Amino acid sequence: MQASVIVFALLDVAFFVSAGIASVQDAKTRTLPNKVLLAMFALACVKAFLLYLWVHMLPASLLAAVFLVAVLVAFELCYRKVTKKCALGMGDIKLVGVWCAFAGIFAALFGFCAGLLGGAVFSAVRKQKTFAAGPWISCATALCYLATLV
Repeated sequence: MQASVIVFALLDVAFFVSAGIASVQDAKTRTLPNKVLLAMFALACVKAFLLYLWVHMLPASLLAAVFLVAVLVAFELCYRKVTKKCALGMGDIKLVGVWCAFAGIFAALFGFCAGLLGGAVFSAVRKQKTFAAGPWISCATALCYLATLV
């Protein structure tokens, strides 16, 4: 087995563990810890750098993450200004950004939409007005990312 496969597998495991820690924290307190999100972003940067070194593939996912976060922040700020309510927390937006940087734009967008839909349906069934989006986004995006590896 090549060393690069082992390194990428270890990066995946570290990222998934970090996403799990962030999701548990979000489910308990409705906050995503910035330190964990920063660690996840660092892992995404390491992955992008290694891809560039070993495969000569430019880290377009990092640029896509910046673009996606900018669009989501603009949407959220406009929504808050118009309705005086929150649609997403800024931690959720950062979470989508780090998933985008790690897994790519398509997995992040699909996971974001599927996670929000799943969380909304689950909270509607339980008759809750809000839900922690982080665990739903992470689970859906992780499944999308793993599906691309198969």
